[in-house]
Amino acid sequence: MISHSSRSAMNITVYKVGKETKLNEHSPYFKKLQSVCENLLITANNRLWEFIPPETISNIKNNEIAIEIIYRSPQHFKTSFEDGHIQLDRLLIPLSGYYVFQNKQLTIIYGYQTYSPGPFINTKGFYEIKELLEAMDIKLD
Repeated sequence: MISHSSRSAMNITVYKVGKETKLNEHSPYFKKLQSVCENLLITANNRLWEFIPPETISNIKNNEIAIEIIYRSPQHFKTSFEDGHIQLDRLLIPLSGYYVFQNKQLTIIYGYQTYSPGPFINTKGFYEIKELLEAMDIKLD
């Protein structure tokens, strides 16, 4: 696992069908969840060539289970896409619904000031996030 403890997230929100669990830097799960989500981004192994409109982002937050990270300032990540690097200030990872594909492949939606088209796909990591959320008493079922 790659740690990004030097990155400073403003907050992490776990959405579950209209309910929000907000984590701050003092939460015992904050850094671990941040690290797992960032690792999903940098190890993504596919791309979804699709624009996800703001209404769909709202729908994910209100009707599905998802994790969102908002950073204090733009962050730079090295990836296997986008010429090897991207700049972003937000990540959204749906854990249920349309954007979780067969075999629990996760969609990593990212952007700077708004969410960008062409999110990444990671075929691994679902069960690690599920286990971490369950330790926080957040069930994905």
